[in-house]
Amino acid sequence: MPGAGIRLGMTRRSGLAAGRHLDVGDSFAARRLAGLLARQGRADELRAEVNAGTSGAAGCLITMLAQQGETALADRMRRFGLNANGSTGGK
Repeated sequence: MPGAGIRLGMTRRSGLAAGRHLDVGDSFAARRLAGLLARQGRADELRAEVNAGTSGAAGCLITMLAQQGETALADRMRRFGLNANGSTGGK
């Protein structure tokens, strides 16, 4: 099963292995990678996945931000999305 090695607490190397699945269009691995990045609090890398159009990455980023107390930012992102330059819309 693709992406099966990705679990909470796995190393960066495991995330890179999932990245190889992404290269061949494995959407399951893409969603798992987004979840892994969110659990590890890696906002910049998660934003890069959002910008790349990774399935589920936007939801993971919004959830992560809300859990970190960034509720206003998470709400803005939920309502307006991200601009091409990475800033939030609606402001």
